[in-house]
Parts: sequence; structure tokens; C-alpha cells
Amino acid sequence: MGNGLSVIAIPQWYREWTLKYGKRGFIAASKTWDRTQDAADLSGRVHIVTGSNAGIGFEAAKELARRKGIVHMLCRNAERGEAARAEIAKETGNQQVFLHVVDVASIKSVRDFAQSFMKTNQKVDMLVNNAGILVTDRENSVDGIESCLAVALGGTYLLTGLLLPALEAAAAGNSHTGRGIPAVVVNVTSAGMYLAKADVSDLQMTKRKDYDGFLQYCRVKRAQVLHICAYGSPEYWSAQMLLHTYIHTHGHTHGNT
Repeated sequence: MGNGLSVIAIPQWYREWTLKYGKRGFIAASKTWDRTQDAADLSGRVHIVTGSNAGIGFEAAKELARRKGIVHMLCRNAERGEAARAEIAKETGNQQVFLHVVDVASIKSVRDFAQSFMKTNQKVDMLVNNAGILVTDRENSVDGIESCLAVALGGTYLLTGLLLPALEAAAAGNSHTGRGIPAVVVNVTSAGMYLAKADVSDLQMTKRKDYDGFLQYCRVKRAQVLHICAYGSPEYWSAQMLLHTYIHTHGHTHGNT
């Protein structure tokens, strides 16, 4: 596969995509879901969704709100975020939908949010790490890190780590009340991860003559999943912290339980 996009992987990916991803893949996968685990009423449960003003993040936040969950939307743009929040609240009738302006690529922004949030919230039942970025030309975060990497492998894991006490509290509380519902961390990745290897020797793509935003996106998404597989094992999350983790690729879900 080398350090670029794989010529062999592209047609294989296209075949997989048509079968397992998008609307067709979603419908096929949904037929195998265990509906007994599908909580219709999420009243009292606290959910955080990053990058939730559009796309998958928006739909996830709306569905959680529709099921009466408490939803905290983390968006980088205040105007678009508020428009999305208002739309969800109006459509679902759920007024417990809150907006937080957070740049997941910024260490300070993530730390400031986590610190503020933890002062008024004792638990988090679900964290959906959906924020991501794909750019044509190189962009660096305020911390000087390549932007795609800064979001997917920087702020995402920093946020998860800072919220671990709240995730643990939710899992422990559900266990003690006999509900048996674990806290959940969902990391949204992309089928593009199948198109390139993760180049751990050049995570910020500084060795290439020309920056390739799509290739960097594929590499980082691959690295994101490899990190989850290495450190998001059932033993690590479930046994030590009573958590469940899932790897969610666009339209297709693999449970890591």
C-alpha cells in the first residue's frame, strides 16, 4: 500500500461501500440490531455530541433528543451551532438541548469546556466523538498541529480522557441502580481508513513534498481506529471502567463489547 492511496484498495473499498455503507448499508446493518437494547426513553441520561451542527453529528443529537435524552452539542461555530440546536429543540420538543462552542482541535478550548462542564455535571452517559475535518490545503490548529490530526487524535482523546470521571460515574450509578446500562463512548471514523496505511513516522504529513488533504484524512482515520483497537479493548474499558466502546464507520457499526 505504501505511503499513498492504495490502487488495489480503491475498487475493493468501492465494493464494500456499496454493500455496507451509506443508506443501503445502514438498512442492511439495522436488520441485525438487537432491538431489546434500543432504549426508547433516555430521560435523565446525559449525552455529548461533538461536531453536531450538521451531518452524522446533527442526526445523532436529534435522535437522542427525540428519545428525551439530555443533549449537549459541541460545535465550533456559534451561529451554525445555535441554528442546529434550535432546530432540534423545535422538531423534538425537547428543551434540554444545549450548545457549547468548542474547537476540538484546540487543547485550551477542550480543557476549558471539560473543566466548566464537570463543575455542573456529575455524569456523562454517552460521548459521541464525531468532530472531524478534511481540508484541501494544509491547516494547523492554534497549537501548531496539523488540523485533521489535531481533531481526530488530539482533541478527541483529550476530551474523552478529561470526561472519564463523569463516564465512570454514569456507569457506576447505572450498575448500582440495577439498570445495567453502561456508559458509552462512540468514535466516528470513516471508510476512507481502508484506502491508506497509518504512517506513524509522519503523522502530520510533513515529509511529503505536497500536502494531500484526502490522503491525510484517510491516514488519520486509520490511525484513529488502530488507537481504539489498541487501547479501547473490552478489558480496558469494561473491566476497569465499566465502559463500552464502539467503532462506528459511516453507515456500519462494529461493537467492541
